[in-house]
Amino acid sequence: MSDLIFRRHIVFFGEMFEKQIDHTRWSIMGHSMGGGGALLIAAKNPHSFKSVSALAPRCSPSNLGSTFGHIAYSIYFNNEEDLMKRNDATEVLNSRHNFIPCLVDQGTKDELLK
Repeated sequence: MSDLIFRRHIVFFGEMFEKQIDHTRWSIMGHSMGGGGALLIAAKNPHSFKSVSALAPRCSPSNLGSTFGHIAYSIYFNNEEDLMKRNDATEVLNSRHNFIPCLVDQGTKDELLK
């Protein structure tokens, strides 16, 4: 999914507004599931972004301890553990050695963190 979003939207807008956009200063951000998606897209395409911000991102949805996330990911990816891990920003970020500047803002009263 993140690869599709990257190709269809980010590359598309980059080509469409090539003269108006400074490609050396692109940033990506998202909230909740979009925050996890922003982290995942940036992790898979670090050469394309200067920074990434995630506001209350979904945390480790392929992990069994993340009940809500695991249920959603099981449905999205038909219980295919490898596919779930390849699309889990936490798993992808843990496998990277170099990464762009990143801001993750997670509130302490988030009910899904329990």
